[in-house]
Amino acid sequence: MTGFTAIDLYGAILATLAFAVVLLPPGYLLGWASDLLGFRGRSAVEQLLISVALSVAVAPLLAVLAGRLFSMRGAMVVFVLLALVAIAMTANALRRNRPLSFAPSRTTWIALAMLIAWFGFVVFSLVDLQLGGRTYFSYTAYDHSVRQALVEAAARTGVPPLNPFYGILRPPVLRYFYYWYVLCAVPMRFAGVSARAALDASVVWCGIGLASLVPLYLKHFLKETANLRTKSLVGIGLLLVTGLDIIPTAMLSLQHHVMVGDTEWWDPNQVTSWFGALLWTPHHVAGLVACLAGFLALASLDDKSTIRQRAWAAAIAGMAFASAAGLSVFVTLVFAIFAVLWTALLLIERHLAPAVTFAASGVLALLLSLPYLSDLRGPSIAEGHVVQFAFRGFPAILQWLYSLGFTNLFLLNLVQFPIMVFIYFIEFGFFFVVGIARWRSELGNGSPEPRAPFTIERRAAWVMMMTGLVVVTFLGSSATDANDLGIRGAMVVQFVLLLWAAPLVSDVFVTRTTPVTPLFKVLLGVTLILGAVGTLYQCAMLRLYGPLSDNGTIPRVERWMGAPPDFGTRNTRIRAGFAELAARVPADSVVQYDPISIETNVLRLYSRHQMVAADDKCGAAFGGEEAKCAEVFPYIASAFEVPEQARKWNMDTFCDAFSINVLVFTEVDPVWQDREGWVWTRPAIVSNDAFRAIPCGKKQPAAK
Repeated sequence: MTGFTAIDLYGAILATLAFAVVLLPPGYLLGWASDLLGFRGRSAVEQLLISVALSVAVAPLLAVLAGRLFSMRGAMVVFVLLALVAIAMTANALRRNRPLSFAPSRTTWIALAMLIAWFGFVVFSLVDLQLGGRTYFSYTAYDHSVRQALVEAAARTGVPPLNPFYGILRPPVLRYFYYWYVLCAVPMRFAGVSARAALDASVVWCGIGLASLVPLYLKHFLKETANLRTKSLVGIGLLLVTGLDIIPTAMLSLQHHVMVGDTEWWDPNQVTSWFGALLWTPHHVAGLVACLAGFLALASLDDKSTIRQRAWAAAIAGMAFASAAGLSVFVTLVFAIFAVLWTALLLIERHLAPAVTFAASGVLALLLSLPYLSDLRGPSIAEGHVVQFAFRGFPAILQWLYSLGFTNLFLLNLVQFPIMVFIYFIEFGFFFVVGIARWRSELGNGSPEPRAPFTIERRAAWVMMMTGLVVVTFLGSSATDANDLGIRGAMVVQFVLLLWAAPLVSDVFVTRTTPVTPLFKVLLGVTLILGAVGTLYQCAMLRLYGPLSDNGTIPRVERWMGAPPDFGTRNTRIRAGFAELAARVPADSVVQYDPISIETNVLRLYSRHQMVAADDKCGAAFGGEEAKCAEVFPYIASAFEVPEQARKWNMDTFCDAFSINVLVFTEVDPVWQDREGWVWTRPAIVSNDAFRAIPCGKKQPAAK
C-alpha cells in the first residue's frame, strides 16, 4: 500500500528546503544593497531575520513580474541566479571580514528549537495522516483544496494564472489575489514536488517571516534594548496565544453535544489565532508581513537620513506594498488606510521628508500593481462588496435578547456596543488585557509599565492599532460568505498588541523587573494560559477531527470530508486514483468530476488538472461568466447525477463539446450504480473500488 504520509512528509521537507532559494536571497541582496537597518554591520542572525522579512515582502512580486515577463521557468532561473549571487557575496564576506565560527548563545539554541518545532508542527498538521488503509487530511483541507489547485494552475499556466475551476471555452484569468500561489509554484517547479507540498512548505516559511518581524520591530521600532533577546523569544512564543475562544467553544459543545473542527467558528467575525491564520490562510499572513516590512523600512528613517537612504526605503516599501496587494487585499486595505492617515499626520507635524517618502512608496506600489489590477477587470460572479459599512456585532446575543422579549430596536442597537466590547474581550483575551495595560501606561495611571516619552514610534503604533480596530469594527466585506475584511484586517491590531505584550510578559514573568499587583498578575497569567490552551486545542481538532469522527469518537457534522460510512478508506482510494491518473495523462488535460458531489472538496484536493466546472457556479467567483456557466452546468451535472439521461448521450460528443479529456466518477455518484452506463461500458484509465477515470473525446488519453 502506498504510504501517503511518507510521500507528503518527503515532499514537505524537499519543498521547505527549496523555498530557501526563494525566501532568503532576494531579501539578503536588498538588505546589502540598501544597508537598510544598518544591514551590513549587523550580526549574522539579524541579517538572517532581515533577509527573511524582506524576502517574504518582495519575492511574491518578483515571482509574478518574472513569470509575466518570461515564464515560470524564467522566474525559477531568476531566483536561482539571485541565490548564486547571494552565496558568492556571503562567501566573500566571510573570507574577507569574518572567520567562520559557530558559537550560538542560549537564546539562539532556543530559537533553533522553536524553528524545528514549528516545522514539525506544520508538517504534522497539514500532511495526510494514513492509519492503515484509511487516509485523513487536515480540517484545513476545506480551504487548501482550493489553494493547492491555484498553485497547480500557476505552475501549469504561468502568470497571470488561469482559473482552474472554470473551463468553459477557455479558462479565464484568475480574478483573485494570486501572488502567493505564483510564489509557491517556483519551488514546486524547482524541486519537482506537488502543489500541495509547496503550499504546506509555504506555511512554514510564512511563519518564519512573521516571527522574524517580532525582534526587528522590538529593536528598530519600539526601541527595546534591555533583554532584547529574551523579549524577542517571548514575543515569538506569544504567537501561540490566542483569545479565550476555548470558553465559548466548550459551552457550545456541552450545549449541543457536538464538536466543531475549529474553535474560531463560534464567532462569525472571528479574530483568528496566529497558528490558525497561518494554517488556513498563509497568503493573508504574508500580506501582513509585506505591509509591516515595508513600513519598517520607512520608519527606520529619521531627519538625518540621506536622499539615497530615503530612495532605497521608498523603493523597498513600494515593492512590499505592491506584493501585499496581490497577497491579501483585505490586510492591505487596512494598512493602506493607516498609511494615508500616518502620512497626513506627518504633514501636519511638518515632517515633510518622511511624508514625501511615504507618498513615493505608495505611487511606486500603484505602478507596480497596474498589471495585476488589469487582471482583476475580467468578469466574475463574486457577489457583494470588498468593503462596506458594517458594524461588527454578534447576532446570536441580539437574537437571544429578542427571544427574551427585548424587542425595542433602539435599545437593541444601544446594547450592541457593550456586546462588541465583551466579544472583543473574549476574542483578544490576554491581548485585550495587554492593550488596557498599555493604555493606562500612556495615561500614567499606575500601570505595571513605566511611562515613557510619547515618541513618534509610539504614536505610530497607536495610530496603526486604532486604525485597524476602527476599520474592522465599522467596515466589513461581503465578497465571500465570511467577513474577510473584519477577520483578516484584525491581524494588524493583533500584531501591535503582540509587540506590546512581549516586553510586558518578559518583565513580569521572566526577568521580574517590573512589579505588578497580584490581581493583575493573576489576570495576565490566567488569560495567557487559556489563550495557549485554546490554540493547542484548535490545532489538535484541525488535525484529529477526521479520524475521531470517522471512528465514532466524536459526532460527525461535516459531510464534506467524505461520504459516510468509513470515509477514511474511501479517501485512500480517491487519492490513489488521482495520483495514478496524474501519472498517466498529460498535465494540460481537462478532467471533470461531479461538480455537485458531497465529495467536491476531496476531489478538488487531489485533482491536479483543469476542470470545466468545479462546483455549481463553475468556479466563476475566481473569474468567468455566470451566464455561460448557467447554460452548460445542467448538462455537466446530469452526466453524473441523472443515469437514465446520461446513458442516451454520446460520450465523445459530450466531452468534445466541453473540451473534456477525462471523466472521473466515484461510488457516491448516481451514475456509478448504472452498470449499463458510461462508468462501466468504457475502459478506464484508472479504476479501484471507489474511483474510475474514463477517457473520452477526440483527444482522449490511452486507457490501460
